[in-house]
Amino acid sequence: LDDASAGLLHTLVEMKRDKVFAITKGFRGRSNNCFRIAHRAAEKALQHEYRDRKNRKRDMRTMWIERINAGAREHGLKYGDFIHGMKLANIDLDRKVLADICVTEPPAFQLVCHMSREALIAKYAPNGVVQRPAEDAEEVAVPRVTKVDLATGASTEMLVDQLPPAIRAQLEKDKGRQ
Repeated sequence: LDDASAGLLHTLVEMKRDKVFAITKGFRGRSNNCFRIAHRAAEKALQHEYRDRKNRKRDMRTMWIERINAGAREHGLKYGDFIHGMKLANIDLDRKVLADICVTEPPAFQLVCHMSREALIAKYAPNGVVQRPAEDAEEVAVPRVTKVDLATGASTEMLVDQLPPAIRAQLEKDKGRQ
């Protein structure tokens, strides 16, 4: 090898070393400054990175399904029934969007649950007829609560049964004090 070729070869090796050390920056022990050990650690880190990119997608889908299931059960539906009802109602929202709506826009999610339930009832009720209470039946007074949004000042009326159990228990406790 002449001097020019040796210099080029040395530069390529140094670039490789620099890349390896850039990957292993912050590793413990000799894994961040001893090339032989750092090279092995960098390879293993890149393998884990590749594997975990796939796992992250799996974990996110699992989290979305958990959130949707929790939201659907608040409205009296199981996750599978909710998704089936959405398909019947031709609602094409993916799980990522549904989970986001469930967390950030509960009234919109409640509407989707209602549409899903109605589609299920329409398909599986006998003869397409839904059993509803008779018109002459006495109406039962359902306790209601007024919810005020502090940011906008808008108030909405909610059934006490729609409140989370912890808040319902607190209301019962406060009612007992009066």
